[in-house]
Amino acid sequence: MFGEGLDDELIQTVVPKSAAHCLSWAYKAPQPGMFWQRELLVDGFQEQWRYCFDHELYARLLLAGHKCRHLPVTLAAYRLHPRSKTVAEGDLFDREFDAIADIYEKRLDGSGRRWCKATRLLRLSYAASEAGNKKEGARWRRIPKASGTDRFGAVCASWRATAHNLNG
Repeated sequence: MFGEGLDDELIQTVVPKSAAHCLSWAYKAPQPGMFWQRELLVDGFQEQWRYCFDHELYARLLLAGHKCRHLPVTLAAYRLHPRSKTVAEGDLFDREFDAIADIYEKRLDGSGRRWCKATRLLRLSYAASEAGNKKEGARWRRIPKASGTDRFGAVCASWRATAHNLNG
């Protein structure tokens, strides 16, 4: 990644290991460096996704049982500038990512679904707190207790267990 006034930055790609990993914000694979075998693209990109079309394709492929592989060579670069979607419209990526998660999370098994939901809620809570909105940041923790235990603790415990299982 490079751009005016920015230090050049090499982003270490982390390809999603599973659909749950993909839908949980736990991977980094910038689109310009993604390459797919032609036969995997029979359904193509879904045109309704302006920002996260590649992410949505990843989710579909992983849910269909395909695996992603990392090639340990730099194949592409992208430049950040004031008019690039990443800079000018960056907040819209998050909304689209969450909309895609809403669609595909329900196709995950229980622990994968809980991990995705927990990472999304933690990210939203952190963003609200960072913006100074502590009430909004804490809002999602007021979910009624499940089975007499604190829901936050149960979700975090599930998240840790699932992350351990998914990441080997």
